[in-house]
Amino acid sequence: MASSNTRAEERRLARINRARSPNPPTPQYRAQPRTQAQRPPGPSSLTRDRPAQLRGDRRRSPSPDRQGRHSPDRNRGQSQPSAGDGFQSSGRSQNMSPARRSPSPKRSRTEPHRSSTHTGESSSARSQNMSSARRSPSPKRSRAQPSSSAQSSSQACGGDGRPSAQNRSIISMSPVGNRTPRATTPSRQVATTSSAATANPPKLACCNIDATSLRYHTGNLRCDNNSDCRIASDAEFWGLKGSNEGTVYCLNCYETLKPNPRKGKFEKKKNVNDAEEPILECKKCRRNFHLCCSFFYGEDLSKFICEVCSGVRVKKTIDGEEKCPLAAFMTKKMMDFLASRMAVVEHPIRICGFSEPKSAKTSTVVPPVLKYQFVKKYSETMNYVSRALHVYQRVDDVDVITFAIYTAEYVFRGEEEKWCVIDYIDSLPYFIKFDGVQKKEIHYLLIHSYFQYMSGLGFKKAHLWSNPPPQGDDYVFNIHPFDQPFLNPTALIVWYHKLLKDGQDKKILAGFKNFKDSGFQKPVDIPVFVGSLWSHVFQEVTKPTTKEVFNRELEEKKERHGEDNFFIVIAPTARQPQETPHNTHEILGDREKLWAMCVDKNWQFETIRRAKYSSVGLIRMTKK
Repeated sequence: MASSNTRAEERRLARINRARSPNPPTPQYRAQPRTQAQRPPGPSSLTRDRPAQLRGDRRRSPSPDRQGRHSPDRNRGQSQPSAGDGFQSSGRSQNMSPARRSPSPKRSRTEPHRSSTHTGESSSARSQNMSSARRSPSPKRSRAQPSSSAQSSSQACGGDGRPSAQNRSIISMSPVGNRTPRATTPSRQVATTSSAATANPPKLACCNIDATSLRYHTGNLRCDNNSDCRIASDAEFWGLKGSNEGTVYCLNCYETLKPNPRKGKFEKKKNVNDAEEPILECKKCRRNFHLCCSFFYGEDLSKFICEVCSGVRVKKTIDGEEKCPLAAFMTKKMMDFLASRMAVVEHPIRICGFSEPKSAKTSTVVPPVLKYQFVKKYSETMNYVSRALHVYQRVDDVDVITFAIYTAEYVFRGEEEKWCVIDYIDSLPYFIKFDGVQKKEIHYLLIHSYFQYMSGLGFKKAHLWSNPPPQGDDYVFNIHPFDQPFLNPTALIVWYHKLLKDGQDKKILAGFKNFKDSGFQKPVDIPVFVGSLWSHVFQEVTKPTTKEVFNRELEEKKERHGEDNFFIVIAPTARQPQETPHNTHEILGDREKLWAMCVDKNWQFETIRRAKYSSVGLIRMTKK
């Protein structure tokens, strides 16, 4: 009797659970056990005629072409911010409306720093290589397929943490191997699906993107034979056999070089990222969510509980007082400007800043043949402050990063000579326009307010280099939208010229000249900074052993860069209190470390949906 009661209680609980399920499985699609006599020879007609979605076939989304086709992850049903005036900024003191550049030495890293421009979104497989190391392949991970239903994306839930680098895996293809970043799913992940969900692909409760197989992407790789040569996303290349580390060559360079087999056997590989965005199943309601829709950052995906069941909403905005005085100054300037144009600012802008004192030996920045003259000018060591400024805008109740500026400030000979240098600018096209305010006005104000603040600290001189990165490279943001426009070198120079002219008209700048018009007579007169244009130029002309040969080769470089870099005089303004202490962050304050972390975690920005998830991840790091 007790046993019968127990079975009755189990049946009662099963009925209750089915009633709670938002979309219980349709009975006619449940596979019923058959006897041997009932089973027809060959594939069953039910399986053959049933749609793939009901069969449980886990078909991979076709890898879209980077330049044209788009992936299913197109944020259908989500609010899509406008791309603004059709360009994006990214780069090292280069473009406000820039192209893209990747910071890692291997993954398409342009030697100097600049800015660039893109706008839009799309998707194609792009394999990424971390800043200093190439990843080794690991067995293909099995992705759990949860069961489930559909509901508003606002009900997606969160948690904390995120898979560490050691717990991510990658997939290698054969016979053409893949050079990919590690997948976002931890290798020790507990399955997040049930057998029923595996048999019947889940409906998703988070958004109306019906795809359950959304691949991550990758950026360019840099060929080791030529720093200007790129291995594009989805392209084949030659790499060391059995390893995702070491030397890589594009197809053309490999055929030209014919590397010595004694230095290692090479095989063809493909620059793709085989990692897919995980599908999470809520532990309580059993509904399913894309990882990026869930805003879940926990390491164990099986512990995911949606916001509806947990009753806790993930914090997706930046609150509290800004610790960086420069970022607070820029935020106030921006919000005062917007308030002067409209009664209510529905999409507020917030700037977060990080700064850290650094130093470099002068001998590593200047040409050996002129080392004595430059050391006499700058001393043995160059001390400077490195800064990162991240600009967020409220989009659908989420603070989304849309712009980044990396700068450095130098003080030479005490207080006699002070320079502020804009190293990199990068932007995304998710900025929401305000009525009566042009996008370029926002971009101009961000850079002008930086110059104003630096003037208050006693800086009178500034420098920037307009040099867009090759298309497919990323300066700051890992994976830009593939249809985001970018400015070519000529258009970018024009854009910066207008920016500086506007600053001069507003009395923020006292004047500016390009290098050709600046009148530097001797090499030692040219200002040089860590990682700057002229530091790179000097390093390119290091072979000559005499000043005459050096000067002859330098003249050719000077002619090439006559118009792409600007020397700026900042107008004096009210003094600002000195910043102490600095608001430091090991990763967010370092461009290359930030980019490498996003590659490692597959935090990408090619769609607004993924940009929101990645932005909230950065916000969580800010709070820590």
